[in-house]
Amino acid sequence: MSSSETSHITATFDSFQVFKRNAHSLYDLIISHVLCFPSLTINFPPKTTLKNDQIRVPFTFSTHTDEQNFIYQQTISLPTPQTSQAQQTISVSSRGVFAGGYGNSDFGLIKPEFFAQIPAEANFSALSPDGEIIAVSVENSILIFDFHSFLINQNCAPKLTLSHIVSDCFSMVFNEFQLICGDSSGKVLIYDINSFSGEILAQCSFGASINGICVSPHFENLILFVTDQGELIFTDFKLKMLKSVLLGDVIEDFVGTSICWSCFDNNSVTIGGNEGDIIIYNIKENSARKLVKYHTGAIYQLQYSQFYDLLLAGSEDSRITLWLGGELVFVHAGHTCCVSDARFHPTIPNLIGSVAEDNSLQFWWPSNLCFEK
Repeated sequence: MSSSETSHITATFDSFQVFKRNAHSLYDLIISHVLCFPSLTINFPPKTTLKNDQIRVPFTFSTHTDEQNFIYQQTISLPTPQTSQAQQTISVSSRGVFAGGYGNSDFGLIKPEFFAQIPAEANFSALSPDGEIIAVSVENSILIFDFHSFLINQNCAPKLTLSHIVSDCFSMVFNEFQLICGDSSGKVLIYDINSFSGEILAQCSFGASINGICVSPHFENLILFVTDQGELIFTDFKLKMLKSVLLGDVIEDFVGTSICWSCFDNNSVTIGGNEGDIIIYNIKENSARKLVKYHTGAIYQLQYSQFYDLLLAGSEDSRITLWLGGELVFVHAGHTCCVSDARFHPTIPNLIGSVAEDNSLQFWWPSNLCFEK
């Protein structure tokens, strides 16, 4: 490889910080890296590797910049909850706050696995449930990459290019091997990704930008969309409209910017709004209630933990909040600009990855003490 080719492998600066138990009632772990180029996406494949006292956690992200555009898969080395801290690094203050470190210099290190060049900025990405396929939206195309075909540090081409959307796509979700996507013109498509056929299974247009998509974990054949016209739309997998609700009629002037559905509540969906509100909408009663407002900017990331009824909300106000049973239990203020993406790890409870417009890449573990009532 030439020097210009190999330079793309470097996605983060060498210096980073690992904080362990800086406040024992807040975090068990925070790792903060600085990206060389901004990113709007972060995802976690479910598979990890445990070796001795550390766990290797793969993650993917993609750059959003005029200078160079790539998608990366890298791994970060993290301690396990059982990993001991070096005694000489632990100090206790009069307030009971103590800090500790690890003797293993590998903790917090990021190592590249592969990268792939993309033609323009990555607006959004989604991982298949098994973590083997990633979809990346780029302008009016969606690129499908197969992790099986990647070799370490090899610049790889997409397995499939889908060119049927007509404008930028900021909403995508996998349902098994079906990919559901919606663009800013209101066009929605469902693709068959099995065997990388790219067949269009259904398509329609709602006439307003698709801000969020959610597949019901409780009701078979049900998809929900929120649009920038304030609609909540219910469809089946043929994209036949089953119901449409104007959320502003339920909660005054409310416009949804994100949506998710807890595995622990059959009848209610959670919707983030353009002014920082979060509402719980009851689909049976056509009613909604607001959570106590904390955020001052739009909620663009909304996700429930797979393990219990813990909600993550990321906002353009630079804050990420965690909610348990409808109550605010945690505020992460590690970023200084709009949060670009934030995700729970699918198989490691409470591990969260986040990126922001300040080029920060962070991995954090809130302490279980935060969730004790």
